[in-house]
Amino acid sequence: MDASAVASADEAKKTTAAAAAADVSTTAGSEQQKPPAAAPPLAQGYVDSILAFERVPWPVSDDDVKHLSPEQRREIDKMAALHKVLDDDFVVFQAEVSRQVEDSGCYVVDESYFANQAKLDALIKEEWPKIDWSGFEFGD
Repeated sequence: MDASAVASADEAKKTTAAAAAADVSTTAGSEQQKPPAAAPPLAQGYVDSILAFERVPWPVSDDDVKHLSPEQRREIDKMAALHKVLDDDFVVFQAEVSRQVEDSGCYVVDESYFANQAKLDALIKEEWPKIDWSGFEFGD
């Protein structure tokens, strides 16, 4: 390495050090900014459940509905259409989860997911005791 290259390298080090010192001095008196928090991954059990989901036709067979009245069949047809839309949407979501897991090893959710889950948990704790279970028969 010739003398000019060494001098250039030394100058670059000095410039970089000066810039770093200036940056520290401008933020020393002010509040340090925190780096953005990493988005949390969804628990692996949930990811596994999402990826394991397999679409099942609904209603499963004509035997499921043959005993129903025409009005009940129309209602089942409406529900089947909704079921298909939900399944179609879920397949898109499932593909996104799969892609993220393949790319990064996990599925990242934003904080609103956890806030919504906490609200749902609170609602369940509040409403569950109000359910009248007397009409249900549970086996041994």
